[in-house]
Amino acid sequence: MEVFFLSARSLKRVHNDDPGCFDCRMKYLNWLKKVDEDFDHLKERDVNQDENSDNAMETDVDGGNKSDKCSVTEQHVKGDTSEIAIRVPRCTKPHRSCIVCELSDETCKVLSKQQRTLIFVKRGIFISEDARCCPSHIYNKQLNFDSLCQIRGTHFDKLVFDANRLEEIIADFRLIVDNLKTFDFDDPYSLSDMDYYNITGLHKDEFDIVVDSVVSMRESRIRSKRTTTALFCAKMRLGLSNSVLSTMFHIKDDKVVSRIIHQVTEALMKNFVPKHTGFRHVSRQTVLEQHQTLKANMLLTSNNQQVVVVMDGTYLYLQKSANNELQRRNYSTHKHRHLIKPMIITTRSGYILSVLGPFFGDYKNNDANIITHCLLTNEDDMLNWLQDDDIIILDRGFRDAAPTMRTLGFHVQMPRFLNGKKQFTTEEANQSRLVTANRWVVESGTYQIRMAKSYILEHITTSILNDDDLEFIVALCPKQSDLVRVRFQSRHSNNKCHTATVQFDETVINPIVGYYCTCISGSREVGCCSHVAAVLWHRGVQRAAINPATDPLSAVNSMQSVHNSIYHTFADEEPDDDNHIRYSLYSNDLDDTSTRTHSDDE
Repeated sequence: MEVFFLSARSLKRVHNDDPGCFDCRMKYLNWLKKVDEDFDHLKERDVNQDENSDNAMETDVDGGNKSDKCSVTEQHVKGDTSEIAIRVPRCTKPHRSCIVCELSDETCKVLSKQQRTLIFVKRGIFISEDARCCPSHIYNKQLNFDSLCQIRGTHFDKLVFDANRLEEIIADFRLIVDNLKTFDFDDPYSLSDMDYYNITGLHKDEFDIVVDSVVSMRESRIRSKRTTTALFCAKMRLGLSNSVLSTMFHIKDDKVVSRIIHQVTEALMKNFVPKHTGFRHVSRQTVLEQHQTLKANMLLTSNNQQVVVVMDGTYLYLQKSANNELQRRNYSTHKHRHLIKPMIITTRSGYILSVLGPFFGDYKNNDANIITHCLLTNEDDMLNWLQDDDIIILDRGFRDAAPTMRTLGFHVQMPRFLNGKKQFTTEEANQSRLVTANRWVVESGTYQIRMAKSYILEHITTSILNDDDLEFIVALCPKQSDLVRVRFQSRHSNNKCHTATVQFDETVINPIVGYYCTCISGSREVGCCSHVAAVLWHRGVQRAAINPATDPLSAVNSMQSVHNSIYHTFADEEPDDDNHIRYSLYSNDLDDTSTRTHSDDE
């Protein structure tokens, strides 16, 4: 009777020895209660057929039919329900509480067979058939990554499985392995937060915000919004080719990848970008209250209504285009590469107000021309957002645009120029430092530390006493014991050296009393130059760190594996005979040949 029910429900041929799941068995029993005795005649016929088949099998066996003996043996093996006990961890068994948060809630839903199997595969914890879970822990019909990590196997039981159940479990595992991908963004627990950041450049929470904001992009049966957004972010972060991305995301054609990137770009420009960039997405009052630093107010502003913004041009590298005109317009003679230039406008705290452009990368589109074009055309409605007496911080590349900004009523802050002098005065160096300290968030503190490492590595030499050790040469003053001096090679010229001098007092809390350097900005008092920072960083921090010579990937060790051809040239030895070497060798060969010819003739 049950075979007829399963065949009619699944529209498939079902045999008596085929295994069935618990859900189908319960559906059959519920249906049997509803129909009462309406189908008893079918049940009686099934019993009679089973008896007849058993008698026939016994008769065939007695008759000595070998083929039928094999069928009987196979039937006996299939009907064998030998059991095996396995000790596995399991979670608590309350039927009404959640297996993740262990809270009793009426909205908890029973986990499906696929969900329970995946939990066992990922965590090795057995979940009973009546286990429940809160809807908040489920995303896209599966437990999310955080909820999966919270499940604890607090008890150990010996679970008994028969042959049919083990066969079913193995089939489920094979199905999961066959459908397993390298990484699947539609599966919330397949990737960790660090995996999200390494691939897309966004943490998992940030990635979810971007996906939820892209409401205009349509989903298809093959790819979802999460997968397409992840593909776009991977393209922006890693810069991989479309063919490589098609392999990573299991897409058959790289042209499909191009269409996906185009669709995601349009959706982001429509739904995401206007809410997070542009002068219209934030008010002046919000910038003054949340994104105006105390340092900028104290050093640059004269009233509490002046907004301090930083404008700087950046660049994005491109591949060489097949279009000749586009190839010329995107080639930068400064970087010697093909690129485009976006113009970034930020607050003093680093909050991005707007991104203008992008613009071509040729010499005509320098920073001054770009910002002048943006101001005269009122790009992104910037003149209506900015007001008179607002302060704009620039670098020296915007010097040609400064008159236009002052004409529009803005105050321009820019580092000073040498104008033929070899070194700034103390006042000029201090004013330049006030601008550079506020011009960019990264350069306010970490830039000099990064430069210090390069200066120190270049200054370190091999020790005279031991070739395996390195030494840092510091000059001491014989008359004043509180002075140290270090000579650094200029990173711009081989013919220049800069001497950094530091005065200290070990008896006070702040031991650095004074400093001076012979570089352009070495006389300033508002902060120090990179050479002085290198001395302080090495004497105070680097000496306690790991020796860079022991690192096999250090740039110092890499220099030993690269050869220099200048030691093997003939230019320094015989500069006058370079043009005659080939001919002299050729003439000698002729002489030897002629000599051998004459000797042979003789």
